[in-house]
Amino acid sequence: MKGLILKDIYGIRFQFIVGLLIMLFPNIMFFLVGGGLNIGTEGTADNIIGIMMYGIMNIMNIMLFSSSILNTLKDDAANGWAKYQLTMPVTKEQIVTAKLVSTLINIGVLVLLSMIFNLIAVFLFKMPLELMLTMPICIGVIQLIALLPAFPISMRLSPNVANVLYTCFMCIVLIAAIVVVTLMLDSTLPMFIMRIVFYAVIPVIAVVVGLFSHRWASKLINGDNYI
Repeated sequence: MKGLILKDIYGIRFQFIVGLLIMLFPNIMFFLVGGGLNIGTEGTADNIIGIMMYGIMNIMNIMLFSSSILNTLKDDAANGWAKYQLTMPVTKEQIVTAKLVSTLINIGVLVLLSMIFNLIAVFLFKMPLELMLTMPICIGVIQLIALLPAFPISMRLSPNVANVLYTCFMCIVLIAAIVVVTLMLDSTLPMFIMRIVFYAVIPVIAVVVGLFSHRWASKLINGDNYI
């Protein structure tokens, strides 16, 4: 199973590195603008907008680059790997697990990189520690909810359909983020409610989606009509 995981990681390595290099300048700009808006503005709208800059930066890094794992689904179907892997000395459940673990590793690395950027901002610009630490984690968990079902959907329908559904989900997430930020600026959304939603409800949903995706994909790959 380790080889299956490495195959996916190596498959997206070039896209991953080039993408991060391209986004390096926008990241630095958001980093400096967000930190500048925070200086001397604690508790004000500028302070919230400054935090938003880091939220946007984290969303771009995590959601944009982790979606590269979807390219492996197309490649597996196009080059015949989806069929070839069935002849290897691994169980079909391990094939499913490897794909989901590759997704988790990809998101985990991006979350870690985003947290490093955020922690630097905490020390340089006195940004709020809780939000700067938890924002990348929450975004990563939401991204898991979006990406984990892509594998069984790709198997059941097609990689192209999985990409379309993923894009629709991301649009919904961005709209929801705008609504949350608006409520924060209006001070109509208490922080304790946000903590319950992001620290408890969304992680539970991610676990349920992960288990469901694994079970669904395992059932499909064991079916007689699988590719």
